[in-house]
Amino acid sequence: GRDHPLGPNLNAGWAACAAARLRAEFGVSAQPESLVAPLRALFAEAGIVLVNSEMAIGAGPAPHSKCAGQTNCYAFRAPPLAANALRSLGTADARVVANVANNHSHDAGGDGFTQTAGQLARAGVARTGIDTMATVVILPTGDTIAFLGFYTGSATPAARNLAAVRRHVARAREAYGAVVVTAHIGAEGVAA
Repeated sequence: GRDHPLGPNLNAGWAACAAARLRAEFGVSAQPESLVAPLRALFAEAGIVLVNSEMAIGAGPAPHSKCAGQTNCYAFRAPPLAANALRSLGTADARVVANVANNHSHDAGGDGFTQTAGQLARAGVARTGIDTMATVVILPTGDTIAFLGFYTGSATPAARNLAAVRRHVARAREAYGAVVVTAHIGAEGVAA
């Protein structure tokens, strides 16, 4: 698979080029709502939607971007409307959970990550993978499901550290019963 953010890179020139290409090749707008519209049918009957939020979400300067001072670097950052677009994947009664344990959620730096978490929360999207604590979702039936997100970075125990992952899953299972674990892992590049 490929990583696809719901908005422009931190580089404004890249954003204009990508928007033109989306319009020319696929006939869609670069606006987050337009990008998720074709996906809504997949989740029409889902009570829970789990997505990997493979981007920073926010606006304004990002002085601590991972690409600060570099000329050939990908830093994915979507506009604040991306959080609402992710929420729109579920029906009004559905619960939407976004995993932020991945290699692009910190692309706008620590402040950008905090802004991402806030944007998702304001849109009504539960976040998992911020830390090692389970994200608990209460369904309309009253049932609870806990979510844990891991990846190979340093913000949470690395997904390859199976002993740590098992400890956190066991703790969540003991507290909540049903646990969904998501792990964002894999190799990138030509040699992968």
